[in-house]
Amino acid sequence: MICPVCHTGLEWTTRMEGGQHRRFNALACPVCLQQKSRAFYLQLQKEYLPPVLAGETDMTLTYPAGARRYHIRLMGEPTHAFCGEAVSRNWFKRYLRLDDQLRAQLCPRCLEVLDQLRQEMS
Repeated sequence: MICPVCHTGLEWTTRMEGGQHRRFNALACPVCLQQKSRAFYLQLQKEYLPPVLAGETDMTLTYPAGARRYHIRLMGEPTHAFCGEAVSRNWFKRYLRLDDQLRAQLCPRCLEVLDQLRQEMS
């Protein structure tokens, strides 16, 4: 089966059911689902960002051991950052208010997405 949107071939999977191996085709394209999910979560951030951008509340930052820059964790989806990078629940977390000093310590791509969302909100 081919995805009608991105034309990716959808793979068959095999699993045991009733003591027999059965083949199943994916019902949805994982690539398209991931893109739609990311778009939804980025739109959802706009509901939570105003107090963060105003410096009234903390934002959740995450980083692996030894990292030099923080990633901004998506609100409502703690396994991904604003930049799209997968985030482990085992990474360190910090809760800080957005200011110029913190902006210099953020992942450049996370900062780019944050600024893009800010522009879309104004």
